[in-house]
Order: sequence, then structure tokens, then C-alpha cells
Amino acid sequence: MRPPERDAEDAPGVYNQTNVTAAVQEILSSSQEGIVMDVGANIGWFTLLSRAMGREVEAFEALRPNVFRMCESLFLNRWTKSTTAGKWDPSTSGVRIYQTAVGGLLERTTLFQVGSHASVMVMRDTNTNATKLVDTDTVTLDHFARGKQWFKTGTSIVLLKINVAGGEGDIIAGASRLLSSKLVKNVIMTAERVDKHWIDTLVEAVFVVHKWGPWTGPDQSLDGDDIYEALKDAPTPLTIWWKRL
Repeated sequence: MRPPERDAEDAPGVYNQTNVTAAVQEILSSSQEGIVMDVGANIGWFTLLSRAMGREVEAFEALRPNVFRMCESLFLNRWTKSTTAGKWDPSTSGVRIYQTAVGGLLERTTLFQVGSHASVMVMRDTNTNATKLVDTDTVTLDHFARGKQWFKTGTSIVLLKINVAGGEGDIIAGASRLLSSKLVKNVIMTAERVDKHWIDTLVEAVFVVHKWGPWTGPDQSLDGDDIYEALKDAPTPLTIWWKRL
């Protein structure tokens, strides 16, 4: 996830991805049922927002300091319960946090930092200035959903949010069955590049672009029917809100 950057006119206390926040609120305030999957949860803004709006959340975040921040926030919001041993248990909050990367294969992956902000990560070292952050296991969303028995139980996912600083194509590739299963209703993804492969995967799963915009969030309709042609020259990172037909 991109680090917080603010324009001078931004109100203090308002998260930088303002239009993503508005889109998430619109989705979760609707009558659609289902859980939220937050892939690249960072410090947990959208995880906490989703929980505050009454949804259970499956959150994925590979960086330990960010996981710690999320656990702190759950505790401070009093969404956790103490165990019999007197320790607080984040799993009682309605939020399940997985300290792992998400990608296209079940493998061991090295994550790298580009720039000075510790939460900006990419899945492969393609930059000579990149600094190794952590070695971590990688899970695919298809494998995760199968392990949760979601394909059998028909668990509804009202929102799949993806923001992983460059690994979104791998994540979509590793979620092809989940996306085509009709369980996922909305996808909001921040993309570092526009790639025809992940666009085709979503289109084949009967998703359409509802809105798109800069990394701060989707704020405009798409011109034309060819999604790749309409977006390939757009400044990146950009954010796309997909809806299932």
C-alpha cells in the first residue's frame, strides 16, 4: 500500500484514499450481504472501517509492524475479548488477520521496499534501490477459499479489496476460481500497471468496471467498451471498482 500523502487541502484525520473510502462505505451500506477480504491491509484502515460497518473481515498483511498496528487498533476499539488466561484474542473481534503474502502460487516469496516508507512493498526486486524486507509464505486466494470450504458453503464476499504495490496481477491469477464462483460481488483494486491478463480474468468472470480513478480512489465512469484500451495509457497507480453482473 502506498504511504500516506496529503494535499494541503486535505482535512486532518482523513485517510488519503478518500474515494476508496467512499466506495467501500457505499458498498457496505447497501443491502448486499457478505464478508470483506482485505488483501494488502497495511495498518488496517479498510479492515477497521469494514468492521465498524458490521462486516466480518479476512485481512492479509505480510509486514509484522502493520499487523501489530491492526491488533492494537482492534484492542483500542474494544472489539477483542479476553481469553481465560487473561490475554486478549484478536480473532474474537470479527477480524481474522493473516501475516502472509498473497499471490499466484503457493511459494516462499521475498518482499522488497522501494523508497523510504516501510510499508511500500513489491513482490520481486526489479529496482536497484530496493531493500529486502522479509521472506514470507505466499497463499493464493483460491487455495485459501478452498481451505475455508467457501466453495461448498457458498460464503458471500461483498468486497475483495486489493492493494499490494505491484502484485495485483499475480493475486488475480491466483483467484480465478474464486472470482468465477459468483461468491465475490465487488472488487476494488489499486494497480501499479494495467495488464490485459488480469483484465481478461475479471471480464471472463463477468465483472464490469463500475468506476475508476487515481490511486486515491474510483471517481469516474469508463469511456468505451474496451477496458484495456481505455486504461492502458492512464497514469498509474490507478484504482478500479469492479462489480459482478
